[in-house]
Amino acid sequence: MKKIVSILCEYLEDIEDPRKDINKLHLLHDILVTTICAVLCGAEGWGEIALYCQAQEDWFRTFLELPNGIPSASTYGRVFSRLNPKSL
Repeated sequence: MKKIVSILCEYLEDIEDPRKDINKLHLLHDILVTTICAVLCGAEGWGEIALYCQAQEDWFRTFLELPNGIPSASTYGRVFSRLNPKSL
């Protein structure tokens, strides 16, 4: 599983972050990886994604930085609303 996550992490590092530096509490890379993992495990919607990620925070910390912990549901929604879909 770690190998798959490692490959995913490498792929997602090239995606441009649409946020201004002053508003960044969470790394884009961390947001993308946690979201993909949550969705693959059945989470639907930003609330379920945030809940899943909070429950798995210790595991995520084994390979992600998460400098300010797991983002809130509203943070996930805001970030994804600003991403260029073609970049994904």
